[in-house]
Amino acid sequence: MMEITENMKMALDYLGEPYEVQTIDFEDCLYRNLNNGFDVEVSGISDPRKANACNYVQVWDIRDGANYTAKTVEIVRDVRTLPELKAVLDQLCEKYGNDQEYMN
Repeated sequence: MMEITENMKMALDYLGEPYEVQTIDFEDCLYRNLNNGFDVEVSGISDPRKANACNYVQVWDIRDGANYTAKTVEIVRDVRTLPELKAVLDQLCEKYGNDQEYMN
């Protein structure tokens, strides 16, 4: 894993636990496992040229495995601020963390 950038540190401090840094596809990303077969990845926040923006937030279905068998179920692009990122993450975690429709 690379050194945590200032942007990532600010985002981690702002979001708090249970977010952590994980290397995904050779990129250091913010990550949260929802502990129900879904996880959330925040890509691009480590880029110091982007201030607090990220490339995308992606929800993965990892019920069949977390590697090549994982499936993307939702992507949110062009998140530009930490408050916007937190709101997007809260919505996605509520939707995929609690909604039994996605557990079938």
